[in-house]
Amino acid sequence: MRKVKELHLFCAVFITVIILGVFFVFMTGSKKVTVDKVDDSKILVVYTSHEKDVYEPVINEFQERTGIWVEVVTGGTKELLVQIAEEKASPYADVMFGGGIDSISAGGDNFDDWKAFSKFPVVLIYNTKLVYEAGIPQKWEDLLDNYWRGKIACADPRVSGSSFTALTTMIQILDKDNMDRTMTQLVLNCDGSFLNSSSKVIDSVNRGEKLVGITSEDKALKAISADKNIGIIYPLEGTTAVPDATAVVKNCTHPENAKLFLEFTQNPDVQKYIEEFCYRRSATQKSMKIPLEKEVEYDMEWSIINRDLILEQFIQAIKGVENEKEIH
Repeated sequence: MRKVKELHLFCAVFITVIILGVFFVFMTGSKKVTVDKVDDSKILVVYTSHEKDVYEPVINEFQERTGIWVEVVTGGTKELLVQIAEEKASPYADVMFGGGIDSISAGGDNFDDWKAFSKFPVVLIYNTKLVYEAGIPQKWEDLLDNYWRGKIACADPRVSGSSFTALTTMIQILDKDNMDRTMTQLVLNCDGSFLNSSSKVIDSVNRGEKLVGITSEDKALKAISADKNIGIIYPLEGTTAVPDATAVVKNCTHPENAKLFLEFTQNPDVQKYIEEFCYRRSATQKSMKIPLEKEVEYDMEWSIINRDLILEQFIQAIKGVENEKEIH
């Protein structure tokens, strides 16, 4: 019996030594252990601002069907678009997957082609436990009321593409010619503090840190399905439903694979998936979701032309709130 135990101990030690030896050889880069290099013709680099539960199943299915290996780089829309612009002379990305068509169009010189992927209306949300039904804001105009000062959650439009779309939607619906009033009062009611993603708007309202918020329909519906303290409001003045996009980067390394992915995102199976599991509206076929009572046409040309002015006024409004805080 003792010899059997000794034999078992010897085998365990021997196997451990072998495993550690292989691990060491691999980690030190010895030529004894090699990893096959992926054929360059079977590679695709995707920059995406989508959340993981949106991009991962789509990319996994694309890999499964095509045999193309996809490298994914994630980040905010603005961050990734800036990166693509900086890499223009030698692009690393083949595809930008995500970002509103206004953001993609604004960086049009960096893309060869793009197609709409999904549509997501801008909506208002509120904390269902802390906001009485009678006090729920029903209109965009309601958000400018002094009552909501310090109680509104919103993502930073300098970072979040969907937040920029939300901000310009609000300005367009209320009064494009009086943009300064809208911007100043909204920033004031957000207390000059903005989040770095629309998802964090949901978290802030759900936890009761803020009472109401501005975000996209898909994020609100996802939160409601997860039994979070979130209610959704479609503003009475109407709202926009701007598509996001998939775009092929100009002069990318793998253009054929990029085109394949672009077409794949239009596939009926993919569009059905985003409707059923991502709480989004299809951009290529009739949506199964309840139609918006009042969908307002988004003035994309105005948004692109005035993008720098809008963001500059946004920055000035934040500085105004900060100065006011210092005085008091």
